[in-house]
Amino acid sequence: MKKSEKKIKNENVVEETNQNKSGAESVISKFKTVVPKKKIIAVCGGIVALVVVIIGFAFLIGKGSDEKRVNDTINNLAKVFYEEFYYKAAGSGDEDKRSETLTKYQDTGIKISIDNLIRYYVTTEEYKGLEAALSEGSVTEKSKDYIEKNFKTKKFECNKDETKAIIRPKSPFGQTDYTVEIITSCGFENEKDAK
Repeated sequence: MKKSEKKIKNENVVEETNQNKSGAESVISKFKTVVPKKKIIAVCGGIVALVVVIIGFAFLIGKGSDEKRVNDTINNLAKVFYEEFYYKAAGSGDEDKRSETLTKYQDTGIKISIDNLIRYYVTTEEYKGLEAALSEGSVTEKSKDYIEKNFKTKKFECNKDETKAIIRPKSPFGQTDYTVEIITSCGFENEKDAK
């Protein structure tokens, strides 16, 4: 008896499965008649296009953020260099001499590579002065580390000698009276030219 009960149950399961298949097939066929293939293709195409636009936009934002980060870092390095060193050294404390010296660079600017900006920054900020830098370790090694961290990734690498800031003092020649022009050689420029 147990075998016959199992046989009856198996037959019921097979019959229910066949009914489910025919039900699913009928739903699909009803769907096909309600929504033509052209509309399905158009909707799928629209979804694919939207995904491509989103990925492209994310890609452009990522590139822009790398370039912005590099420019912001150079701007900060130039600020520290000019305000903490160059401005104070120009004219050696005499305001008239300082104005005279800075006037010379008003048009041409003070051109300084990121290599030199970083060396100054590392010496003053990391070591808090040249004596500490010379006694504690290599400025060159710290500079290389700074370049690796801020000016080199898998996507780009800045040339440390060709990437520079041009600092232009402006009247009335106060400590914060200047503009900074940034010239990069990091690979961003090549991508812009290709477009």
